[in-house]
Amino acid sequence: MRVLQIIKREIVIALSQIGLKKVASNYMGMRLVSPTIYGMVNGGYIAPGEFWMSDCLEAFIATRPGCVLDVGANKGVYLVKLRVITGEVEYYGVEPNPSCTFYLKELIRLNGFEKALILPFAFSDLKEVRMIYAGGRGSKKASAHLSFPPDRVPGHSFATYFTIGDEVVDTLDLQELAVIKIDVEGGELEALRGLIRTIERYRPYLYCEISRTGGDPDLIARARQTCEL
Repeated sequence: MRVLQIIKREIVIALSQIGLKKVASNYMGMRLVSPTIYGMVNGGYIAPGEFWMSDCLEAFIATRPGCVLDVGANKGVYLVKLRVITGEVEYYGVEPNPSCTFYLKELIRLNGFEKALILPFAFSDLKEVRMIYAGGRGSKKASAHLSFPPDRVPGHSFATYFTIGDEVVDTLDLQELAVIKIDVEGGELEALRGLIRTIERYRPYLYCEISRTGGDPDLIARARQTCEL
């Protein structure tokens, strides 16, 4: 079955380059319609994976009430996994990449997902405008750090607004917060620092992905500081 899913994924990616706009698939028992925008296909929606993430998320929301805050939403995998489990939990996705935010909004529209809000900027511990360097359209490895990713493609990098996560959460006026997921390709330390007050107030489950350092001394030091924080 998975071999057929992978073959379908590759066919869809190829067809998306010549005009295919959307594709339907069975995502862990849920019918999912995913956009295929200029070849920006999330193959994981056609051939599902990362089942451990689904298991963890299900355990999180089963044992703690509140919404889900997804810092680094990318193309919406955490949102889709949440909607497989329940359509009742509110979702807030933070994503600065304009191609990804467009993809996310189309994903939400095509599937009629409710209680899902996309915030088009980045979380940090400072307010500033910075460049984000990308390896292509909708790159999963887009990062504000020059050492990450190594495959930056001219024309796909962009400037975006970084703001303090605590202040954004204050404006959302959340009653309860069950989960914070952070996956921001090297910017985890700043994102965490900007959410300290939120974490202390709501005591949510915290899922934070720390990217591979590749032996880079700066990235190793940042990963160590993130773990210590």
